[in-house]
Amino acid sequence: KLVGEPKSVEWEADLAIKAIESEKLGQRTVPDVLAISFSAYDIAGHRFGPLSKEVADDAVGIDRQISRILQVTRQKLGSLKDVVIVLTGDHGMPPSVIKSQDIRLKAGKIDSLDFYKRVNDRLNKKFGKSKKPWIKDGVYLNYYLDPDVLADEKVSLEDAADEVKKVALELPGVYHVFTASEFEKGLAYPPFLKAEISNQFRPGSSGDIVILPEPFFMGKDSNYVTHMTGFSYDRYVPLVIVGSSIKPGVYSNSAEVVDLAPTLSFILHQLPPAKASGRILNEIFKN
Repeated sequence: KLVGEPKSVEWEADLAIKAIESEKLGQRTVPDVLAISFSAYDIAGHRFGPLSKEVADDAVGIDRQISRILQVTRQKLGSLKDVVIVLTGDHGMPPSVIKSQDIRLKAGKIDSLDFYKRVNDRLNKKFGKSKKPWIKDGVYLNYYLDPDVLADEKVSLEDAADEVKKVALELPGVYHVFTASEFEKGLAYPPFLKAEISNQFRPGSSGDIVILPEPFFMGKDSNYVTHMTGFSYDRYVPLVIVGSSIKPGVYSNSAEVVDLAPTLSFILHQLPPAKASGRILNEIFKN
């Protein structure tokens, strides 16, 4: 039994319907784009896990509200023949650690506080005892060494990061570790994650040391579940496109969310955005 649809889902649909009615979307001589993010679904996944009743509630509620939006659109336009509908997500999510362990998957959480202690012990022994912690901050398994401590102890960032990497590789649940210096030298990549790391890492912004967890492991934080890997459960999302020019079917061709921009641009007879990196999904169109 479902406990009820989140009000935020209904409110978002109300706003979308108000935009359709007030702005006369789709009723002019130029194309309109209406984009809706049902973010309660994301929050429920983090707080309760993807297999929870709360996420099921959200899924049913979103389905109901999409139906409302399409009904109003059909009423205002007379039909949906000139409407293209796209459904997708920004990321996937693994089962919770508890659920994973219940089905005998190796899973767990990487404890940053324990990591900080190990790093301080290692670097104090290697370079001399510092008055302050060697790591200044950490977020989503990106860790930043304190430049003031490095300057005081006369230790280079690269030498300190190499030692931190050795500590990280000893932690349970760690799949791979790389440093910012290794990224700049092209040495950071496990082969099948090369594209993901290249797209995500930003020198000067990302960590001095980055930990990639083993499958079904994650950082220990306030979330019940989180997503932070390039593994399939985090990368695979639905990609549904419906329209009068679209050929119904299920396609096994490789496709990515970034393919949406050039594909929709093609439908609109427009150039894709200047920095678009995807491809036109030619296989979905009717002859």
